[in-house]
Amino acid sequence: MGFRLHIFGFVLFILFSCQLILAQTKKQDFRQLLSEVETQEQILAKCQPSRMRISHFCYDFCPTNLVKPRYPAEAKRLRLTGSVKVEVIVDEEGKVIYASVLDGTPYLSQAARQAAYRSTFYPARDCENKTIKFRGRIIYHFY
Repeated sequence: MGFRLHIFGFVLFILFSCQLILAQTKKQDFRQLLSEVETQEQILAKCQPSRMRISHFCYDFCPTNLVKPRYPAEAKRLRLTGSVKVEVIVDEEGKVIYASVLDGTPYLSQAARQAAYRSTFYPARDCENKTIKFRGRIIYHFY
């Protein structure tokens, strides 16, 4: 019996260690991704003047499919309303590869984050007309 507990404890230790390594790897991957996006933004800022959004036309952050989030049943039951701000990183093909909630009610945040991941955007282009990763913010309103 003691031997089985010892083996079980060892297996739990190995699983826990693997989870820690995986979490650190994800943090490193995100840091690398963010660094890459920031570098591309700095290069783009040098060769293009800052652009503005014009009515019925967009320049910097144009969605091809902005998915509307599902209103969570529990939030409806509690009559929660409000806005959720989500920051996204979009790859060269226009797909959201990272979404993080910056501000908003926890009951609504998960639905907003999931909708952001399902949204797509026109790819951004650098000064040499190559597609690049970029980031932007989406604000979802729940009423």
